[in-house]
Amino acid sequence: MTKSALPTLAQEAATPPPTTRRLVRLKVGAAYVGVDHQTLRRRIADGSISDYRAGKTLVLVDLNELDSTYLQRIPTSSS
Repeated sequence: MTKSALPTLAQEAATPPPTTRRLVRLKVGAAYVGVDHQTLRRRIADGSISDYRAGKTLVLVDLNELDSTYLQRIPTSSS
């Protein structure tokens, strides 16, 4: 490998680290965030969240995406 083929430090810093998808069935994802599975189906239909298909009928959702969409930090009051 030549020196020019190696990535520079700036290129490495600009490349985000790979994320691992945590794919689960639709009903499991719904239970995880405390909503009905039809609510997740509506969010998929309106484009709020992504779905992943395995075969013709199996619909999967990413728990990481559900975390960022549904779970929000509750601010605390400072005394």
